[in-house]
Amino acid sequence: MVVFSWSGYGKAVMLLIALAANPASDAARMLRNAGVSANEIQEAVIASAPRPCSAARPGSGTPTLDWYGRDLTEVAREGRLDPVVGREDEIEQSLRRAAEAA
Repeated sequence: MVVFSWSGYGKAVMLLIALAANPASDAARMLRNAGVSANEIQEAVIASAPRPCSAARPGSGTPTLDWYGRDLTEVAREGRLDPVVGREDEIEQSLRRAAEAA
C-alpha cells in the first residue's frame, strides 16, 4: 500500500506518476520491483488529497480559507496572539530610531 502526504510535493508526485506510468523507464521498473504501480500511486494521491473542512464556521462563504487559514481576530480575542504579529512596520521603525540614536 502506498501512503502519501500532501506536504507541498504535488509537482514531484505528478512527475513520479508520469515516470511510473512509462513502462520503459528505470523508475517504473524499480517501482514494479518494489510492488508499486502508477495506478497505486495515483489512487493514494487522490485518497489523501486535502478536502475542504467540514467543520467550517457556520454560514462561512470561505470554507477553503477556513481550512488553510486562521482567524487572527478570533485568536486575538482569545488572548493567544503575540502582540507583535502584524506590526512589522512599527517594529522596523522602532529599530531604525534606536539605531539612529546609538
